[in-house]
Amino acid sequence: MLTHTLGNRYKDVPSAYKALRKLWNKLRMAVNRDNHQNKWQYAAFVEGQPQRQFMPHFHIISSVLPPAKRNKRGKITKHAFHD
Repeated sequence: MLTHTLGNRYKDVPSAYKALRKLWNKLRMAVNRDNHQNKWQYAAFVEGQPQRQFMPHFHIISSVLPPAKRNKRGKITKHAFHD
């Protein structure tokens, strides 16, 4: 499961929700490029974070690993996957 939060450049909730469609498409295309031989299966939803005035973030359950840099052991760290 991945949790993908929006960065600090989104200062208000309406602009963050407006950006979600473009950000989701960018993520979707990156995953499809990285896993071109496998069909990406996922369940995803958006949730407002109560601690951040309900700024949205994605929760994604995915059949493949995200296209992210790996650490020295080859594992994805919590800081390797950014918008």
